[in-house]
Parts: sequence; C-alpha cells; structure tokens
Amino acid sequence: MGDSTSSNKKKKRSSTRKEPKRPKCFSDVDKLSKALLTTGYSSARRITISTRRNDGMVITSTYSDHGRISPVAVAGKYGNATIGLEVDRNSRISATLNFSRNIFPSTKIAASAKLANYKSGMNSATLSFSGNLLPSTKFIASAKFPNYKTSMLKIQYLGFHKHSAVTISVVLNQLPSANLSATLNISSIAIGMKATYKTSSSQFAAYDAGISVTKPICDASIILADKGDLIRASFVHYFDQGRKIAAVAEITRRFSKKENNLTVGGSCSVDHHTTIKAKLDNHGKLNALLMHKFKPKSYLTISGEFNTIALDKHPKIGLALALSL
Repeated sequence: MGDSTSSNKKKKRSSTRKEPKRPKCFSDVDKLSKALLTTGYSSARRITISTRRNDGMVITSTYSDHGRISPVAVAGKYGNATIGLEVDRNSRISATLNFSRNIFPSTKIAASAKLANYKSGMNSATLSFSGNLLPSTKFIASAKFPNYKTSMLKIQYLGFHKHSAVTISVVLNQLPSANLSATLNISSIAIGMKATYKTSSSQFAAYDAGISVTKPICDASIILADKGDLIRASFVHYFDQGRKIAAVAEITRRFSKKENNLTVGGSCSVDHHTTIKAKLDNHGKLNALLMHKFKPKSYLTISGEFNTIALDKHPKIGLALALSL
C-alpha cells in the first residue's frame, strides 16, 4: 500500500509539473503592447458565418461592407488531411490541401498545396512544408509557381538551455536576401537583434535591436529600428494577477523628421465573455471597442474611431460578427 500511494504521489507531482517556457523571439519583444494597441480595432463591417457538419466538412461565408458575399469557403477533414475550396466575388477559385504526420516522436511533417485559378486564365500553385526536426528546431519551406521569387526557407532554433532563440529565413530567387534574428533571454530580460542582408548590394538593408523586461505585473520594451532612425518604447502594467485589467503606453521618436508620437490605452475584461478596450494618441484620435463572446467560436465586436480635435468629422463605426453554427 505504501509503495502504491508513493507512486501515485509521484505521478501527481509529475503531471502538475509545469513545462519550461520557450525563449522569447525578437518578434515577441513588444508583442504585448502591440496586442493591446492594435488587436480588434477596425472600422470595417464584416459578418462571417461558418457551419460544421458531423462528417468534418466546414462551410464559411463572409459578408463585407461592399454588400457582396466574399469569399465562400468549404473545407473538409479526413484523417490527417484537410481539403479546402474557396470562391471569391471575382470568380477566382482556389483549392488547398493540407497533410500532417508524425514521423518520429519529436518530428512532425506538414505539407500543403494551394492551386489558384484566375478569371484571366493565370494559374498559380504554392507548395509549403513545415515540421519539427528536433524538439527545439522548426523549419518552413514554401515555393510558388510560376512566380518563384516569393519562395522562402525559414529555420527557427529555440535552444541553448532555453535561453536563446535564433531564426534564419532566406528568400530563394536569383538575388536572395537573408533575414537573421537572435534573442538572448536571461531571467526576465530579453535582448535581441534582427538584420536583413541583400546579396544584390552586398550590404545590410535593415537592422533592428531591442530589449524587454518582463515581470508578473508589468512588461517594458525598447526597440531601435530603421537603421537607428526610429526608437519605440512601450510599457504595459497589469492591475491584477489574472491580467484582466491592463494599461499601456507607447512613445516613438523619428529622428530624421523630428517627430514624436504618444499612444496610451487600456483593456478590461468585464467577465469571461466581455472585453472593453480603448486608446488615445497625441493627434486626438480616440478608439474604443467592445468584444463579446456569446458562444464558442462566436463573438461580436463593435469598434469606433473619433477625432477629438476635428469635431466636424463623422466618427467611424466598425462591426464584426462571427457565427459558428
């Protein structure tokens, strides 16, 4: 009895043990402030209705502000394969095939193919492959025909004792360009850089650097971009442990034009279904939104934009309704 109870306790401890967090990539340095200041804000009016059948087929239709239905998508899942068909208002048809399979316990391969038929007679095909070669290594390869200039190979490595992240992407054309980003994570501090190298000119076309500090109740970041011409600093503060109430401030400085921009905002989760957000910049533009989730995968978002300086301008109202039947 004693051995069984001790083994059960060990199982419970192992099951409740938290998985180690992955290191922060360079694109995640100011991810929290961007989400609070950009996600959900829109002045468009859009209704999306999706229906799922018992056999796995999904039919999706989107109604836009133009008063026309565009596009209509049908998707079906059979085992590890997903087949999709999409038709837009310009009579363009595209078909997508996705397939994924686990080759080894730590290796997963996913392949997708997309064929597009245009009204003008132009056809295009896109092939992409992605997978996990190792537990901490991901790769993505895509090729588009006949416009092969958009083909790309991307490799991401999250390793070195969970303290660093390296991403390399290469555009595969006659004059390829390479993008490199690396981040070093030490405790709650992340330091990273990103650079783009063009072989046509044999020089760096762009390079950015940034640093972020993450704490349980706040997140701060500073990014130097556009070859040192732009500096962006942001700060997010949470007023509770559940991060239901947050305030954010972001300031940018463009040295070449001597321009400063300041944006402040916040979000509040009223309950598990309703979220309220607002933001105001130094140009007097005020944005607010209300998002309500009334059932799984179904939500209503109402957003508005108002210029507090130009009172003669009409406010912009956006509406997004997603229904899953």
